[in-house]
Amino acid sequence: MMSEPGLILVTGASGSRGGVGVGNKVVALLRERGRPVRAMVHHDDERADALRALGAEVVVGDLTRPADVATALASVQRMLFSMSVSPSLLEATATVATVARAVGNLDALVNISQLTVSQMDALSSSESPHQRLHFLSEQVLNWSGLPVVHVRSTVFLDTGLFTYLAAQSIADSGTIRLPFGTGHTSPIASDDVAGVIAAVIADPAPYLGGVLELTGPRSQDMNGIAEEYTRALGKPVSYVDVPWDTWAEQTLPYANLGPYVEAHLAVMARLHSREPIRPPDRHGREDHRPARGVCRGVRRAAKGSVRELTHESEVQLSLPALTVDGRDGRGSWPQCSRVAPTRAPSFRGRAQEREALDQAVGRARAGESAALVIRGEAGIGKSALLE
Repeated sequence: MMSEPGLILVTGASGSRGGVGVGNKVVALLRERGRPVRAMVHHDDERADALRALGAEVVVGDLTRPADVATALASVQRMLFSMSVSPSLLEATATVATVARAVGNLDALVNISQLTVSQMDALSSSESPHQRLHFLSEQVLNWSGLPVVHVRSTVFLDTGLFTYLAAQSIADSGTIRLPFGTGHTSPIASDDVAGVIAAVIADPAPYLGGVLELTGPRSQDMNGIAEEYTRALGKPVSYVDVPWDTWAEQTLPYANLGPYVEAHLAVMARLHSREPIRPPDRHGREDHRPARGVCRGVRRAAKGSVRELTHESEVQLSLPALTVDGRDGRGSWPQCSRVAPTRAPSFRGRAQEREALDQAVGRARAGESAALVIRGEAGIGKSALLE
């Protein structure tokens, strides 16, 4: 185990104006544990004031400006590199890596990435430009020689896709209208990602040079997601698949996201519409707590409120109006079912097949060329067998 961390730098620490983000939550967790934290933000606003209230030192700067990065890194031992969806991600990554090598003294840098990177290679072309930037940014950090841990997360459960952008159609017609087709997804709460990152920062040694892939507790199609909304809100909610163009025309004007983020969402929707089932919680929770499922995530949003950003103003969109039996939210809440931990399958029998696989691996190690095809129904453990 490495020594107790000294000063910790968290970039992208302000989160979004809707409260979604990881950096601000990591700051809160680290401060709860008494860790000294420097929070780097792009604007000195009410979100920066909230970080100061937690006891964090706040510096204002731009991750693409070397002087700002050098100032932020002064006396820092560990760092969380987090940045909002931006076309300058790669430039910021290269700037951070260059400055950290020149003037920094980091013993760990935790980088937030996206799970899609796990399916990409040097010639990939089906992903969004932003996902491509994440792939390239990981390469830059690996080449830098810095002590890096990559945390790749699936889509956040508390992003606008599943909260304020879905709330209006749920209120109007009891439907979630998204262009996700019949694909499967396993959204994860940003609180859960923050918990893992805070635990890794506390003791990064076992993870240096590696990748953590984080998902929600189960992979399901949008009909399954809608069922969890039903349990969370106490009223029937169903899924309606809509074409991307229709959804974008009806929904995005109220989100004020900008063309770059909208283009990223378009590719996310296309990938989700044909996404295969992804094993949930592939690496488990490094902070030893179960991941929050969709039902509990929606319940948490419904008991509070989320912000809807419009072109004209910022207004509160309260979700309790969607709850139990048409009442005003003061009634009893239905129970969210607990999701049993997913375990790797236990292989019994199949001795002949396993022996053939072992022999093929042995020949490959000896330098022989061969191909081995493993076939079977979805979910029976083909990937687990190879691992």
